[in-house]
Amino acid sequence: MIQNWTTDHCPGKSQKCLYALISAGEDIIATHTTPVLRFVDDITFVFHPAESDGCIIVGHSVSRSWYAILDSGTNYRNMYNLMTGSGLSLTPGFNEFTSDKNCTQYSTARQLLDL
Repeated sequence: MIQNWTTDHCPGKSQKCLYALISAGEDIIATHTTPVLRFVDDITFVFHPAESDGCIIVGHSVSRSWYAILDSGTNYRNMYNLMTGSGLSLTPGFNEFTSDKNCTQYSTARQLLDL
């Protein structure tokens, strides 16, 4: 999805654009630039073997701007868009673990996505 969403054109009001793949080895490292204000967020996916079939993916998105603490859930949406866009969120056993403590304004962003 990162490679599919490198375009400058964001459909509608989505942020499914302006992703950039930095590296894809054992881990995936990418960036996302917000369409309007052009803030850059660093994204990392770390893969771990699971006890059964499959793997555990730990994803993290953080803004490079120190003052973007109240980001309206942008860093959460970075991860959400990639998981849903790729179809990984539909795979058996998929679980998402986060909270407002770990991801600023997660609850607000999640409510808007559920509309």
